[in-house]
Amino acid sequence: MKGNALLRGLLIFYAACTLGVLINLSFADRLLAAGLPWYLAGLSGLAISSVWNYGVNTIVTWRRTQESNRSAPASMWETGGSIDQKPTT
Repeated sequence: MKGNALLRGLLIFYAACTLGVLINLSFADRLLAAGLPWYLAGLSGLAISSVWNYGVNTIVTWRRTQESNRSAPASMWETGGSIDQKPTT
């Protein structure tokens, strides 16, 4: 990603992670209020927000990157070429 696409991807990543933090705090707070020890409530919130951040960023942020890379020319690995091979015209 370059230029505006990089900035857009970064902002989407930040927004998704911010939601992950809010989910973490909300979930952990509810578990703490339900009587779970603070360290278990915190670990549970951590687990939930980690799954959220991974899932959302995989779907939203990285899918956008893959879609923009589809128009890029094929690499030598995709075409079966080697480093020693000279381009044909």
